[in-house]
Amino acid sequence: GPYCAVKAGLDNLARAQALEEALQTNGNGAKVCSLAPGIIDTDMQVQLRGADAKAFPDREAFVQMKSGGKLDSPASAAAKVIAYLHRADFGANPVGDVRDA
Repeated sequence: GPYCAVKAGLDNLARAQALEEALQTNGNGAKVCSLAPGIIDTDMQVQLRGADAKAFPDREAFVQMKSGGKLDSPASAAAKVIAYLHRADFGANPVGDVRDA
């Protein structure tokens, strides 16, 4: 729950900040984007896949992501984030996802 709440909060903070930056009359407003890096094979993923299925009913979905090759390595995810930052339209949308590129 807290993890999802923080993610939603960051998205809404980015939306609000982008509106404020757009009001900068000197043309120096920052480009703002809460960017989702995709699903990364991290220690958190290992913990989720190893959880007790009774305590964590979504466990199997995380097992399937791993076995289906749907997890990015940290290096691959970082490369996608860097590529997204260099897009000509970066900042046009205050909430983005590297998987939509």
